[in-house]
Amino acid sequence: MAPEELRKQLEETGKRLRAWDVQLTAMRWGAIALATLFLLGLMDFLLAFSRPSRAILWIGLLALIVFACRLVVRKWRAPMTAESVAAGVEHAFPQLDNHLINTLQFGRSSNGDEFVKAYLRQEVSGWETIDVANMRNRKAHRMRGLTLGGACLLILFPM
Repeated sequence: MAPEELRKQLEETGKRLRAWDVQLTAMRWGAIALATLFLLGLMDFLLAFSRPSRAILWIGLLALIVFACRLVVRKWRAPMTAESVAAGVEHAFPQLDNHLINTLQFGRSSNGDEFVKAYLRQEVSGWETIDVANMRNRKAHRMRGLTLGGACLLILFPM
């Protein structure tokens, strides 16, 4: 496989991995913001805050939401290089035995070494059989989804 083709496939894989990471971050911060809103409402109900105290708490909640949105956007925009994706894929699938990262790095160098050219002509064994969906942390997605759902239920049905 040509290094350019492999780089393109790894960049597509990187977009998918980044999307999963952004989903996890958004679910975590969404649940935190909703739980904070619930707790502030409960505290206001029990303690009957004064008007300036409520304003300060709302400003704090808005600051938390803005922080969370900026964090999610920053993660979404952060580029994943083909080399970092290759390292992550090779960590998840040890049978690749550093062939992805070696192909990328050797393909970047333009020297006329015959050993490098012979290595680049070889196929990356096992790359076509790899299912990148197995890299998704399903347990974390499920737990954060349940947490976000629980926080939504707290807001919709407080008591």
